[in-house]
Amino acid sequence: MPTSAHSDRSVFKNIFSLISGRLFVSLSRLLIYLIIIRLTNAEIFGQYVVVMSIIYIGEWLMDFGFTDIAVRNISQDTSTRSKVLHAFSTIKIVQTVVAYCSAVGAIYLLGYTHLLPATFIGGVALAFFGAAQVYRVNFRLDMAMYKDMISESTGVLVSIILTLILALNGADVMALVACHTASRVIYFLGNAYFGHGAHKLAFSFRDTNNISSLIYQSAPLGFAGIMVACYDSIIPLVLSKMLSMEAVAAYSVAIRLVYPIVLVTQAINNVFYTLLTRFWALDKKLFTATQQNMVEIICVVACGFFCLVFSGSDFIISIFGETMTESAAILRALSWAILARAMTVAMSSPIIICGGQKKTMW
Repeated sequence: MPTSAHSDRSVFKNIFSLISGRLFVSLSRLLIYLIIIRLTNAEIFGQYVVVMSIIYIGEWLMDFGFTDIAVRNISQDTSTRSKVLHAFSTIKIVQTVVAYCSAVGAIYLLGYTHLLPATFIGGVALAFFGAAQVYRVNFRLDMAMYKDMISESTGVLVSIILTLILALNGADVMALVACHTASRVIYFLGNAYFGHGAHKLAFSFRDTNNISSLIYQSAPLGFAGIMVACYDSIIPLVLSKMLSMEAVAAYSVAIRLVYPIVLVTQAINNVFYTLLTRFWALDKKLFTATQQNMVEIICVVACGFFCLVFSGSDFIISIFGETMTESAAILRALSWAILARAMTVAMSSPIIICGGQKKTMW
């Protein structure tokens, strides 16, 4: 790899920590699904998936591409770090209100009024997720993404324990969603602990230049991401309306099994993103060589995951019981689509770094 030995160690350290961390988070959420399916019933599980689908859209609203743009802008001009981070933190306040109201409003408009209490509690997680992102920007700038991963993994581990305890005692959807909120609280606290020396949460409503610049530059990336998030989440919602919660369960198990492919490739992309941003301004040849390395790594990892999931679909689904056997065919079909999506992740960084984020809309 065309970097110094120290940089190489930092890159591989972050790649290893993010891949292992993302796999742990993804498999842990799958385990949460398994716990709910086994210890409750398909009806409660379907309701849980509906609420969490809306919450995950809310979490993308909390990101909206601001993290990537903030990292890019600061990497290209380190003297703006404090001002950009203050503007970033300020935007999170507005995003929290918008994301929370959107989540609650979506559940209400869809007619799931009986799920509003669970959404109220799940929506609280959005505020802590947004606050944690401020520290995530710092970790990415300092090539210390493993700290963010440790915090998130700890939160998910606590969520598994809480979900198991509550499911064994016949918990309802509201209590199960509260476990996710608890995981996001711990995620924020962990990031605050690891990042308290680098940055303190501060706001600057008067810095309209940096705020407007972040909004303008992030908007195309954000809208493209929202479309993807809605696409991912709308299928369970449609199934719940047109078929049943059991159909939601069958689809959700399959999509959760293939999603690690995307999460891992995104983790690799995030590690290289900061380096690529710096190389773009300093050395175009180094940028090209590093980008090629990243594409090759992502291709090997994504194809390996695809082969594992596609060939072992029947065995993997059998773990969830006989009621989920229909998910095997869904899993094989989805694995092709997710593989193609993983390949697009490899090409997203240069588009954003060179200022072409508007093209992501296409």
